[in-house]
Amino acid sequence: MNILCRVDASFGLGTGHLMRCLALSQAGAIESITTTFLIQPSSLEYCMSREDWVGKIVILPESLPQEDEIFWIKNNLNLNEYDLFLVDGYQFLNAYNLQSKTMMMPLVIFDDYNDEGVSDVDMIINSSSHAVNLGYEKTSEKALLALGEKYRILRQEFTQLKLPIPSMGERTSLTIIMGGSDSLKLTLPLLKELELKKLALREFQQLNIELPINVITGSAYKDVSLLSDFIQSSELTINHYHNCQNVAEHFLQSKLVVSAAGGCQFELSACATPSLLVVVADNQFATTRQAERLGACKMIDFRDRVDIELLGDQLIELWNDNKCLEKIHLYTKSAYASHGSENLIQLMRSLSESYEY
Repeated sequence: MNILCRVDASFGLGTGHLMRCLALSQAGAIESITTTFLIQPSSLEYCMSREDWVGKIVILPESLPQEDEIFWIKNNLNLNEYDLFLVDGYQFLNAYNLQSKTMMMPLVIFDDYNDEGVSDVDMIINSSSHAVNLGYEKTSEKALLALGEKYRILRQEFTQLKLPIPSMGERTSLTIIMGGSDSLKLTLPLLKELELKKLALREFQQLNIELPINVITGSAYKDVSLLSDFIQSSELTINHYHNCQNVAEHFLQSKLVVSAAGGCQFELSACATPSLLVVVADNQFATTRQAERLGACKMIDFRDRVDIELLGDQLIELWNDNKCLEKIHLYTKSAYASHGSENLIQLMRSLSESYEY
């Protein structure tokens, strides 16, 4: 089976859509499935920055309007080489789906919250725990639905973890990771807030946070130089990992991770790592709230107002609450489903084989 995948990455879009398509490509390669990524020229640097990249790449013409993409695809690619068209990104609306149907192959989309009512698709993938409550059966009556944790996919570094998973007693690190682009620019202000709290309390040990602090920034993060300048002058001891290729290793060593909500929360669960998740967009809220209710994380909502002081306070409070951290660790360790990619690939194969043009 060959998949043609339309996805992009940028500072504005972030890298999450690209990363989950990469996760599917990695899983598919094990099953002799080839994924071809169809991207804008500006997305190429994010693909090439990955040491774990799997898949072919086709670059769309510069400044090609979205409404002309399907026409370009049909005239420049041999569609007989592909069995499925996979689309991931909030910029692709129902009008794009309708155009895609003229390619005469199954249309599969990743979706997160069915806000506009997904239509004209053959299969919808939403691996969040609340996906079954979003009404896809009403807005997409004929679509094959891959909903819930059963279809959750992760990149290979999180599916091939060394066992056993470290216990909480073996974890000492505090890690901060605010997504591929950190679109709200939370990383540097949070570090400055922690430094202020250190100075205010005179002894950082009173915060009961062991040094150093690990900071992971994604390939779309734009303030690397500003962050580097702060680290050099800061009284905190900070290890900075830009475009980190071994995130799982850091998660497994972390007692607590402060992270932007999104796909990262599923990677944290795979590592059974307690997390404080920062919700920065509407599409993240329901999934993260459900995860908190289940005991998989703690969350703070920054959609309407960013409060760095509050984030710092909650970070310290959670760091010192060993009982809460242990509960999150044990819940995620027992709840993690490891066969999502196999289930998803099986469903996609079934769709491809049964599809009628």
